[in-house]
Amino acid sequence: MAAARRGPSQQTIARWSAVTVPLMIVAVVSWASYVVIAKLAVARLMNPSDSANRNRGAAVAVIVVHCLLLFLTAVAYVRILATLKVDPGLVPLGRGSADEGRRKRRGSRRTGGRGHRERKRSGAGLEQQQGQRGWTNDEGVFEDEMGRTWSERQHEEKLKRLEKFVPREVFVCDYDGLPLWCDKCSNWKPDRTHHCSDLGRCVRRMDHFCPWVGGIVSETTMKFFIQFTFYATFLGIFIIVTDAILLARDKHQRHPVDSHMAVLLGFTGLFTLFAVGIFGNTFFMTLRNFTTVEALNRGGATYHLSVLITPSWCNRRNDEQYPFRTTTYPGAPGALYAILMTRPGDNPWDVGKLQNLKSVMGESIVDWFLPLKLSPCTNHDRQDSEFEFGPSVENAKREATGY
Repeated sequence: MAAARRGPSQQTIARWSAVTVPLMIVAVVSWASYVVIAKLAVARLMNPSDSANRNRGAAVAVIVVHCLLLFLTAVAYVRILATLKVDPGLVPLGRGSADEGRRKRRGSRRTGGRGHRERKRSGAGLEQQQGQRGWTNDEGVFEDEMGRTWSERQHEEKLKRLEKFVPREVFVCDYDGLPLWCDKCSNWKPDRTHHCSDLGRCVRRMDHFCPWVGGIVSETTMKFFIQFTFYATFLGIFIIVTDAILLARDKHQRHPVDSHMAVLLGFTGLFTLFAVGIFGNTFFMTLRNFTTVEALNRGGATYHLSVLITPSWCNRRNDEQYPFRTTTYPGAPGALYAILMTRPGDNPWDVGKLQNLKSVMGESIVDWFLPLKLSPCTNHDRQDSEFEFGPSVENAKREATGY
């Protein structure tokens, strides 16, 4: 009996949707622009069949405003696509990553299809393949030449990378004080980094995977995503108002309704509702300094923080014990870190609405509206932390020390 064929993987579907959906959007917007300029501005206002309805000034205004809004929307959209191509915000893969293992196994299977794979029985239930450093046992668990499973190799890789990990003064950790680790990517996760199942990679300040913009919305694209939805909202509203006015005029004058204009009104209405919802939700979360992933768990979520102990906030005599758990890191010899925890529901990165907005949109008002510069939050040259922390960290310090 032939084995059932597997369907396309989630990552395959994501890759194809990230290509086809933007092409579909370009096609639909091109058609909508044709209807607005040719059917509305030219045919209904500039050169109507009834000379009494001629209004060339209004026609020029419609064309100019539409082209301006379309240009701003298109520039923001192209900026997203270009940034996704150059720097989507991915964290490098570690040597023991699951993706690396899958690539090796796929490479071995492709080699075997050309007759270059040699299979040998080695031990009970183990199958060795040339070009692949290991075996797959009867239970489907991959083992390397040393008899280690993927999980064991990842643990060893984790310990090796811990020796090279250089902690900042404050960072998010697990209960034991270790920096957060991704088993699939075999690497430490910087603050606010999450693993994207659609890409199979860890992404810095990941928000969500959006096929409408061709990929992941993260710290490198969030600003342009907000600008795109903002301008798309105004473009949609302008088309709806213009189209509705001319359709109402045609109906009042008992002129036949243009099917293109009717379809455009319905389609643009749905698109605008979608754009308004996305922009409003994204802008609201930006003011609170949340990502979509963080917002889903914000109700009672707590964060463990590893905080460098300094005399400025926790001084003690030699015979006193710290009132909290402590840890050290090989990459910071001589430094002692406290393991603290935030209050349930606290957002440690909330630094106030205006500063939250500036961290994504930029310091200048011009940067807020022009999709040119990257967000300030993409700069991780700070010595104290990956991102600026808010009052939650100071609250955790005070609660830990009692003063």
